[in-house]
Amino acid sequence: MRKRCNRMQRRVDPHAGLHALSMQHPLDAQQRADLGVALRINLETVRTGKAPEQAFHTLAAAVNVSLIMCERDIGAEHIAAIKQAQAALLRLWQRGKSTGRWVFDGSGWQDVSYAIDLHEAQLAHISRREASEAMREVMRRINRGDVFETQIGATQ
Repeated sequence: MRKRCNRMQRRVDPHAGLHALSMQHPLDAQQRADLGVALRINLETVRTGKAPEQAFHTLAAAVNVSLIMCERDIGAEHIAAIKQAQAALLRLWQRGKSTGRWVFDGSGWQDVSYAIDLHEAQLAHISRREASEAMREVMRRINRGDVFETQIGATQ
C-alpha cells in the first residue's frame, strides 16, 4: 500500500489529456505568424547592422531546428541550403564577436533568409509535438557539445 502524507502528494493536472491531444495538431495560423514576425524582425535587424547578439541566437535556433526537421524527412532535400545558412551564421558569429557589430555579409543574408523561409514552411506541416521534439534535439546536441568551434579573429 502506498503511503499518503502531505509531502508525498502529487498534483494531478485534470487537463493533461487535452494537452496531449493538442500537441498532435499543427501550430495555428496565429502561432506561426507570431514566430514568423519575431524571426523576420531579427533577420532585418541583423541585415541592417542594428542587431544585438540575441538576434543571432534567435536566428541560429530557427536554422538548427530546421536542420533537425530536414534530418527527419521534413524538407530533406534542403539540408545543403540549411548547412550554408549555418556557415553564414558562423561567419556572422565571428564578425560579431570580433567587431561588436552583428551584420551579415552579402551571401549570408540570402542563405539565412532562405533557411527562415524553409523554417516557416516546415512549421506549417508538422505537429506541435514534432516541433517540440526538434527543439529538444537541438538542446541535446548543444549539451553534448556537438557545436561549431570558432576562433575569434581568424580569417576565412
